[in-house]
Amino acid sequence: MRSKPILSLALLVVGLVLGGFGLSLLLSADQYQAWAKIYLAYLESDSTNNPSFSPPSYDSSVIQNTFEIIPSPLILSNVIANLKLDEIWSRKYFKGAKLKTPEAVAIINRRLSLAPVRGTRLIAIEFASEDPNEAAQVANAIAETYWDYRTQSLKELAKQQMPVLQQRFRDEVKQLQESQAKVDSLKQQFSITNDFPPAGLMQHIEQSRTYPLAELPGQAYWPEKQKLDQMTEAHKLLALRMEADKADRQLPRTSLVHIADHAVPPTKPIGPNRFLGGGLAAAGLVLLISGWVLLKPTGQHPA
Repeated sequence: MRSKPILSLALLVVGLVLGGFGLSLLLSADQYQAWAKIYLAYLESDSTNNPSFSPPSYDSSVIQNTFEIIPSPLILSNVIANLKLDEIWSRKYFKGAKLKTPEAVAIINRRLSLAPVRGTRLIAIEFASEDPNEAAQVANAIAETYWDYRTQSLKELAKQQMPVLQQRFRDEVKQLQESQAKVDSLKQQFSITNDFPPAGLMQHIEQSRTYPLAELPGQAYWPEKQKLDQMTEAHKLLALRMEADKADRQLPRTSLVHIADHAVPPTKPIGPNRFLGGGLAAAGLVLLISGWVLLKPTGQHPA
């Protein structure tokens, strides 16, 4: 029967696949997984800087940004350089052949997993390795490098904003000088001696907008004076903001990201599953024997 050889070949192929996979699980080195956790202290969409404030949902763009930046060369290249992983893995896996940074980044990403902790602002950074100490070192290095990246980014943003504020400050000084000169001129022109307008005068001026100010002698001064006072108050607030930003830049910026938990070397491996490997190897062996028996030709009996 033609179906008999086909069945035996199918059993042999399936047996080889199962047996090979089972043996790979049995012979693979133990894998250890360590994890560090980072805490997003507040998100861009929060209405308060209070760390205890917890909105009903995350800003998905912030989470997505975090998940894209951490596995990128922007972070991992620094991790590799700080821990000298290119040199260590070159000796360990490539017999001393030079390991390029992109290749080392690819190795990390194969062993790295990120996961948000449900109901919290925590993100778990998990790294697997045959060496439990290395697993913890890399997980911690990734968390610390990302913290440093966010801190430096915040400082750079503050530096970029300061020139804009300084230019705005200079522009306002010029506007104040021009407004002050105009107010002084009007004050002298109309011989204004008091610092505050008579009761009800500003309301009367507002109601008289349809009339030329020339028909309201002396009253052109007070709207300009009011405008100058408002500009002066706004300028004071800008000066306070600049002083606050200057003071903030001298403080360590740790408000955006905290390292909630540092990784510790795990004591128990997460794999491989040797019970599964043994079962698959045994099943593969049975299928190989069955396929071989079916494939073996049977003796011819004389008529």
